[in-house]
Amino acid sequence: LQRHALQGHFAWRNPVPGGSFSLGINAGAHLEEGNYASLDAGLDGDPAFDLALEDRWDWNAGAGAYFYNSWLMAGISAMDLAGDRQYFAATSALIRYGDGYGLKPGGFLRYPETGVPQAELSFQFLFAESFWAGANYRSNGDLVFTMLYRQRMATALGFSEWGVGYNYQLPGPQFRNQLGASHEVQISYRFNKDKSTEMGPRFF
Repeated sequence: LQRHALQGHFAWRNPVPGGSFSLGINAGAHLEEGNYASLDAGLDGDPAFDLALEDRWDWNAGAGAYFYNSWLMAGISAMDLAGDRQYFAATSALIRYGDGYGLKPGGFLRYPETGVPQAELSFQFLFAESFWAGANYRSNGDLVFTMLYRQRMATALGFSEWGVGYNYQLPGPQFRNQLGASHEVQISYRFNKDKSTEMGPRFF
């Protein structure tokens, strides 16, 4: 089975009172080509390979909207609008309680038209404007523990911001014994040559 796809994406961002608003859309088409007759089944007459698949064209689309400022973000989106539609909503806020310290609670909801809805709650603590530590709990029982260090520096081009983090995930009780824990290391780097567009670290 071969799949060829062509996708287009458009994003628009504009300052609004109290923050910035973004809107994005995507659309595309794909072609699936099935040619089971060219496979060597090893046993003539195997019904699993006796398929006459026709080439099939299909299309898809999605859209989303997003608002953010220095202490709040909220967004909604939809994907797979031509097939198994899924809808998403997310929000998070940064609550300051001292110079360089804060608490960032957040929530996420995924609603598929065919499947089980999933919700996620997160809490992260900010220390000295650079260190993050927190945890996420998902409705399927997954637990994710996160640590992140992010440092911002001025450069000749404007600024740079790099980070290194670690995630430790425990699957829900139903699969914990079979799958065990997973580990993830993340490294990021971001730069902007225009000093006037951003005055501090981005938290969302």
